[in-house]
Amino acid sequence: PQLTFSRKFRSPDMNELYWVPGGNRNLLPESSFTANIGSEFILQLQPLTAISISPSLQFSNVTNWIQWIPSNMGYWLPVNLKQVESRVFELPLTFTTTFGKYKVFSESRWLQTKSEQFDFETMTRKKM
Repeated sequence: PQLTFSRKFRSPDMNELYWVPGGNRNLLPESSFTANIGSEFILQLQPLTAISISPSLQFSNVTNWIQWIPSNMGYWLPVNLKQVESRVFELPLTFTTTFGKYKVFSESRWLQTKSEQFDFETMTRKKM
């Protein structure tokens, strides 16, 4: 099992600040806290063949998330979303086997994501 925590910071990039038309020089930097928990389970089918499954769950809380949105003027604008929560469930399935000097690897991945913007004024959540 693995458990990780991280804090991240991201400044607006040059496009977000100065793109013409649409840059926003008033953007604030993003900051986030992320927690991730997961594990890996391996089923050895034969000496050189295995299947593994590695489920994980991630939760992120982002302040001032930078998001490009369409404007009324016909182009996109970057804006800060004050508070966003994101949850991700990931389920990768991996198959590996060896034929002589060749190794065969196949992976399939299922993701379910949910992101919501929190509005402090109305105390409501809005799906993104």
